[in-house]
Amino acid sequence: MNLSPWHWITKDKNQLLQPVQQLIQNKTINAYLIDRDIYRGKRGLDEKWQDAHLGLIEDVWKTRKLRMGKQATINRLIWDKGWQGGNRAKVTTLSHLAEDVWIGCGDCGKTDSQNHWIRECPAEHIRSIILDTKEQIRKQLDLIQRGKFKKMSGKKSF
Repeated sequence: MNLSPWHWITKDKNQLLQPVQQLIQNKTINAYLIDRDIYRGKRGLDEKWQDAHLGLIEDVWKTRKLRMGKQATINRLIWDKGWQGGNRAKVTTLSHLAEDVWIGCGDCGKTDSQNHWIRECPAEHIRSIILDTKEQIRKQLDLIQRGKFKKMSGKKSF
């Protein structure tokens, strides 16, 4: 069989129907998701990622339209990359340190978790961020309750 040099084909000699770059991206992400499940399996957890369909992410988060900082935040949320109790199991315990030391907060030394750095950390710079955020939320809620939110909605709040 004579194959045209102008087409990309699969190993089964079927013509590719999608752009090569898109195919490479799909293969790369699928390999990454399989690797994540292999690591989960080594920790005794069930597979979670390799059958995930990621096509909805762009529709929901509209990541292409966001600034880089927002994209980074969303990617950490989507891929569960923030340091919190759920992924602390991914780290091998450092044998020469007590567990409460290596999982401790870098600012106050208490056990670190998502709940800790959002609500509990007594470090001054963390407390000031939390208090400022709560104040911004209170102001936004006040504007909404007074019905003035529509007038202010053109301004960025964050």
